[in-house]
Amino acid sequence: MLDVFDIRSAGGDILFLAIDCVLYTSLLFVVEHIKNKKSVSDLLSRESRVPYIPKKLDDDVEKEMSDVAASDNKTYSIKVDKLRKVYALGKGKHKVAVDRLSFGVKNGECFALLGVNGAGKTTTFKMLSGDVIQTSGDAYINGFEIPSKLNEARHEIGYCPQFDSLLENLTAKEHLHLYAAIKGIPPSLVNNFILKSHSLCFRGKNVCRVNLLK
Repeated sequence: MLDVFDIRSAGGDILFLAIDCVLYTSLLFVVEHIKNKKSVSDLLSRESRVPYIPKKLDDDVEKEMSDVAASDNKTYSIKVDKLRKVYALGKGKHKVAVDRLSFGVKNGECFALLGVNGAGKTTTFKMLSGDVIQTSGDAYINGFEIPSKLNEARHEIGYCPQFDSLLENLTAKEHLHLYAAIKGIPPSLVNNFILKSHSLCFRGKNVCRVNLLK
């Protein structure tokens, strides 16, 4: 009788799964590493081939662009300089989601990005958080360039997307543990924060409220 690990039995399948695990995990790390390199993104994408069409800008917009372009990278907590994102749709079609956007936010300022649906607000935040790579332009978070210094920049920001980020199978306490782990908060501090909090979850209404006690 053949052993379960024999190559003529299930051994071959198990070996194949083990090789796949190592191969695809390694490939995942490689893809995650190179996707944040702007040079690689430009090489593989057709986005940069779409030319910019100059537009008439308001005086205050031009002044903001000039101030941001002339500033040091650490002058602003968030510096966005002529940021542009083009989505190549195939067969010569494209969509310009963000078209040379410039603004600067200093420490302590409360800033709102307003615009109609499709103006590019979500795409802008996706670029600032590293979710997508910009076609052209520069962005900095506390002096850290996006996307080349993305890991350092992510330690400086918190991002709450417009879509529901709550998982219906997790309790409020489990959500706190999850996002604390994502933000890299030391486990010794996490438990202290969780114990000082109390939560109410209204699962029937798909609402979860967490109240943190000081």
